Amino acid sequence: HDHWDWQQTHPVIRLSFGDGVLTSREALDIHIHELLNAQAEALGVSLRNTSIAGRFRELIHQTHQHHGQRAVVLIDEYDKPILDNILEPERARELREGLKNLYSVLKDADP
Repeated sequence: HDHWDWQQTHPVIRLSFGDGVLTSREALDIHIHELLNAQAEALGVSLRNTSIAGRFRELIHQTHQHHGQRAVVLIDEYDKPILDNILEPERARELREGLKNLYSVLKDADP
């Protein structure tokens, strides 16, 4: 910690799955779009893509360009949609695939 510059700040993209119970892939996709819209507005960027992965990737890149700093991504309750449906294996699998579609963007966005 003594080598960290605590004065430097970064824009934060915060996505949370803690509120409500999502019981379908459609509900998950709607929730993700709402989260991405809210974050884009809060960070002063606009999104043109229509796919979830495309919009998330665009949010990260636009935030970086707009603020001149690399974006920090925080995801709260990242597995809650799956855990809420754990007793319904097929539904949990659908939700996992939806989340995987979102989270897959992070690996390529690191640079």
